[in-house]
Amino acid sequence: MGFLWSTLPADQQQELAQLFEQFTISSYVAEFNAYSGQSFKVLPEEKALGAKEIVETQLIPGDGSEPVELDYVMENGANGWQITDVLLNGTISQVAVHASDFASLVTSGDASPLIKALKDKIAALQNLPAAQ
Repeated sequence: MGFLWSTLPADQQQELAQLFEQFTISSYVAEFNAYSGQSFKVLPEEKALGAKEIVETQLIPGDGSEPVELDYVMENGANGWQITDVLLNGTISQVAVHASDFASLVTSGDASPLIKALKDKIAALQNLPAAQ
């Protein structure tokens, strides 16, 4: 959200925080919707990224095809280590992709279009009717 976050009313900030959490979880679950022998491998070395750490993993398909690199950007905060971003193939940031998708839906002091879009995306990911 960047600098626009501070211009939003507290109730929209609170709702957005909840919706971003629901959206992140729903998106992740939707990506892993079936099991056919896949496994995760955590690679032994972490990379420092300033105060953050990158934990490298591979999603290994059950059919023997090439592994998919999924790297987790971790930050140690008040609640301990938490994932703050996921990098596909080491470079494609999930946070950056979503920020680009949502940037046009927020204006100074109003995030209602973004709130509606997030509710619709969550509903679609969970196969629920869209928000009204």
